[in-house]
Amino acid sequence: MDQLSLFDNKDIFRVSDSKHSGLKDWELDCSEYLFDNTEEPKNDETSQDSKKLFDNPRDFTEKAVSEYQPGGKAGGDNKYYRFSYKENGRTRHIHIKGGNITNPLAIKHKSLVEAWIRENVSLEKIIEWIKEW
Repeated sequence: MDQLSLFDNKDIFRVSDSKHSGLKDWELDCSEYLFDNTEEPKNDETSQDSKKLFDNPRDFTEKAVSEYQPGGKAGGDNKYYRFSYKENGRTRHIHIKGGNITNPLAIKHKSLVEAWIRENVSLEKIIEWIKEW
């Protein structure tokens, strides 16, 4: 007896040839940033990408994407990612949602923010997109 398949129409599974098809407005194709095939070991404390991102004269702080640990009763042992920027001479911080630094979603969001900075996306757009998460 032959096995019944619900997916006989193979045309459904064709992927569009367009490089950016299916991406939302706030998503960039940053697969080359997320899946680095180099053999160099990565520094766990600070990604190498974060160090070289900020040579452009924009309103980013020296270390725009960084780890932080909440103080007070909410402290605990967990660290989280945040985006830092300058506004009217003051440094502002926005939490990058997705959980602590070991969570794959938080790591993906951090990588997206770093990719947006590399792509010279405006500061206002980056803040808007982070708040949409």
